[in-house]
Amino acid sequence: MIPRIFQAFRSRYPSVELRLFEGSYAEVEAWIKGGTVDLGFLANPCDGLDIIPLVSDPYVAVLPATHPLRKHDVISIEQLSHEPFLSLKSGCERLVMRAFQENELSLNKLFEVAENSTIISMVEAGIGVSIVPSMILPAMPANIVVKPLKPPIARDIGLALRSQETISPAIAAFIKETQSLLA
Repeated sequence: MIPRIFQAFRSRYPSVELRLFEGSYAEVEAWIKGGTVDLGFLANPCDGLDIIPLVSDPYVAVLPATHPLRKHDVISIEQLSHEPFLSLKSGCERLVMRAFQENELSLNKLFEVAENSTIISMVEAGIGVSIVPSMILPAMPANIVVKPLKPPIARDIGLALRSQETISPAIAAFIKETQSLLA
């Protein structure tokens, strides 16, 4: 999503400089609040920041290609509670943990990792299963099976900024271009 947005914005506004900082939800939130960046892509809700909603990103179960659950059309979080679980530490895991808690289930957490590619590689290697946002998956994931979840889990992604009332014309144009592209 971000490369497409940047490409469209740069072609329309070539004199505006864009810089990309990549970090966890907590880091991006701190950068916005501290003025290091003007805005960032974050999951809603986000305390103390204005959020402009953009897209909903469903989470999916990812399993090794040979896993017995691969034959199911939908995977329940209860089924995954019995499996060796690989958890993301980038902030994406909050919704997953909440879903397990609300259903009074525990996780057999084997590893916690920060990088999306590490989770996918570990699932491919058969080390465990995971639940990840669908947007992080490569277009053609190799040696993994991707299944929808029951109950569904989704993160709502938006552009976060300190205040919509005090933005520059460049930021207003970026927001408008992003909303237009994702509509």
